[in-house]
Amino acid sequence: MELWEGIHLADSTDREREAVKELLTGLHEAEFDTEAGKRAGEINADLKKRGEPIDAEDAMIAATALTHETGVVTGNPEHFDRIPELDVESYRLE
Repeated sequence: MELWEGIHLADSTDREREAVKELLTGLHEAEFDTEAGKRAGEINADLKKRGEPIDAEDAMIAATALTHETGVVTGNPEHFDRIPELDVESYRLE
């Protein structure tokens, strides 16, 4: 969702939109199920208690990844790095 939203908000070219569409077509989708929902609630509560909240969508993404035993590739690793057990990789060029 965030990739698709971002490409439509940005001043992107048809080529860039097509590249995102191609990327999304080749991805395996992991379901946000009841277990992921419980885990997202735990993540949100823990981060709020620590004074380090993140967006609910990011907690849902992290919980889905953890539930399905996979990592996250993101443009904002500073949010996901707050979740110690999560494997995080940045796609930003630095």
